[in-house]
Amino acid sequence: MNRWQLRQFAKDLTPQAVKYKDEPFRLRGGDYSHWYVDHRHGLCSGPMIKRAARLIIAKAKDKNIPYDRVAGAGIAGIGLAIDVVIVEALKNPNKDLEWVIANLDKNDTDPENGYGLYGGDVEGRQVLLVDDIGSTGGSLLELGGLVRDKGGKVDHAINVSDRSDGRTAAALARVGIDYHYMLDFNESLGVLQPAV
Repeated sequence: MNRWQLRQFAKDLTPQAVKYKDEPFRLRGGDYSHWYVDHRHGLCSGPMIKRAARLIIAKAKDKNIPYDRVAGAGIAGIGLAIDVVIVEALKNPNKDLEWVIANLDKNDTDPENGYGLYGGDVEGRQVLLVDDIGSTGGSLLELGGLVRDKGGKVDHAINVSDRSDGRTAAALARVGIDYHYMLDFNESLGVLQPAV
């Protein structure tokens, strides 16, 4: 993975995705912060999500992660899953690769689009989970469970960034999923930076 590209991506993403709030608010992980990190806003432009997809692909290559399906949930996770497949398909049109998206709203009982998996068939396939930011790992755990319930193999997850202080990695490790991410959120400076 190109370290310079990662630093530049973090520098470009920070002003779009990171906002300071006067009143501290509680994060999903239980901590309080003045910094709200919203990758849905930061990754909404074509060039930014394309860069994120390329970095996810590079991270998977660096870690020797095999996959033939890419799964995401939530607004940013779905966008990332689809874009990773598009970017990969442009590089290697013969690769058998499909996206899988999930609606994680258990209250959504719509038979066509409600809670569950949609897109490519995961049975017997190696599925890479992707998401925007790690805070507890809850979304990735639920997504991984849905994929495994349909017969998919889930060994790895990649997030664009992490602010969980190890909670996401620990939660995923308990169910046999290796967790990777590219950017750390520096709480004291309010910036995204390349992960160590």
